[in-house]
Amino acid sequence: MEKICELKKPYIKVGQTYGGSQSFFAGAKGFFEKRKEKAGCGIVAMSDVLGYLLGKTEYTDSSEYKLYFNSMVRRILWIPNRFGMSIYRIMFLFPLLLKKAGLSLNCRWGISGRKLPLRIEEMIRNDIPVILNVPKLSIPPKNRRDKLNFYILRDVEGSEPVLTRGASTAAHFVVVTGVFREGDKTYYQISSWGKKYYIDADEFAAFTKKTLLGGVLGNILYIRKTG
Repeated sequence: MEKICELKKPYIKVGQTYGGSQSFFAGAKGFFEKRKEKAGCGIVAMSDVLGYLLGKTEYTDSSEYKLYFNSMVRRILWIPNRFGMSIYRIMFLFPLLLKKAGLSLNCRWGISGRKLPLRIEEMIRNDIPVILNVPKLSIPPKNRRDKLNFYILRDVEGSEPVLTRGASTAAHFVVVTGVFREGDKTYYQISSWGKKYYIDADEFAAFTKKTLLGGVLGNILYIRKTG
């Protein structure tokens, strides 16, 4: 794939992962610990973006990362629940986190669909990771089980790596770390569950149009420098 732009520094690394993951809480005992595994993607996204901006990008193992995750839970007073983090809480809380960290950045949730790809590329070129939400489709009911494809690059012996479907999901926060092109297709490189995936930009745009308020819920936290 041809790289259009990518973050300038190495991304969050927990041992050998690509980014943090709520799956670090898999098998943990306790109601709230299980909720963190099931619905912690928003906290992971916030934690990783803030950590990247502050230069804290490497963690020895999952135990060290979970300490950071739990400190973020306390800082934003999140009670782990099955619904996870809402875009409205991220919209309200992340500016406060930036201010407390002394970062000269401001942010807001939501960009028009036409400008969304441009703003994602702008942020990446400014070395700012992008929190993106894959919405859950609810209306009309026939779309409720639809999911967005995540692609991975698979090595092919004697040939260039090829994109193949590696996962699919909905109602999930990810972090965009780069923008790439393959033929006439644009792909967002993302971190999710501690792995590197790619989202087809056209598929994402079409996915958000399949539900009520999809363009609002399926959007980004737009962060930019002040002044």
